[in-house]
Amino acid sequence: PAQLAHDAAQGWGHPRSAAQPRTGFVMPVAASLQAVDRRTMLYEERLEAAERRRKEGNVLFAAGKHTEALAKYAMALSYCDEDFMLQLQGPHLDKAEEVTNPVYLNMAAAQLKLGDHAAAAHNATQVLVRDPKHIKALFRRGKARAGMGRTVEALEDLGAAAAL
Repeated sequence: PAQLAHDAAQGWGHPRSAAQPRTGFVMPVAASLQAVDRRTMLYEERLEAAERRRKEGNVLFAAGKHTEALAKYAMALSYCDEDFMLQLQGPHLDKAEEVTNPVYLNMAAAQLKLGDHAAAAHNATQVLVRDPKHIKALFRRGKARAGMGRTVEALEDLGAAAAL
């Protein structure tokens, strides 16, 4: 496994680097911190990793750590990037969207909490592109648009959500 070494004078570094710490301690780097080449991951592995990161984000969101939650949600989406999604079709695409849609909605919720209305509207729209009648996405985009002062569009979204 990858390792980090620490020395009070030199700080952190790789234990076998030219600037190897002479004293201190060596510790293994957690597998979750090691670089992962997502292109080599299987379809199922990518979806599982994305779902795991979403759940980690949900815990942070519930604790009021909205910025940290956003980072986890962004990491979740990195497993299902555009190149990956474009290769999918049929039930495989449906399953991937079952994972990514909640991530986009969770990001929108966190961004609303942080007052980033434009980003929240964008992420809610990502879901609406795939499912134009998604009630939660319409509601979150409506709230975001209201926060941006786009009242007419906000009322359209909120009215559409209420009608469903």
